[in-house]
This record gives sequence, C-alpha cells and structure tokens, in this order.
Amino acid sequence: KLNTGATTLNNGITKFNKEGINKLSNYSIKVNNYSSKAEALVNLSKNYKGYASNNATETIFVNKVQSIN
Repeated sequence: KLNTGATTLNNGITKFNKEGINKLSNYSIKVNNYSSKAEALVNLSKNYKGYASNNATETIFVNKVQSIN
C-alpha cells in the first residue's frame, strides 16, 4: 500500500507541476516581458519631441497590442 500511495503521490505531483506550476511560470514570464516593453514604449513617448521639429508639446500615441490568451 505504501508503494502504491507513493506512486500515486508522485504522479499527482508531476501532473500538478506540469499543468499548474509550469503554466503559471510561463504566464508570469510573458507578463513580465510585455510589461517591460510597455514601460519602454511609455518612456519613449514621454521623451518624443516631434516628427519634423523638436518642439512638440503634446503628442498622443495609440498602441495596438495582441491578446495573450
């Protein structure tokens, strides 16, 4: 019974790691990557001074991003 229980526990932990922990970890990496890119875009847009001149006081950027489902 102990051997069977240990095998069942091992199978459950392996499944939990594969279907739970690894998916959450991968999602976390994607979110962090997209967050860094979005932050860089915001910083670039704040420092933007104009296309044809260097004296623009207000510029609005519209970004289209893909969903990460």
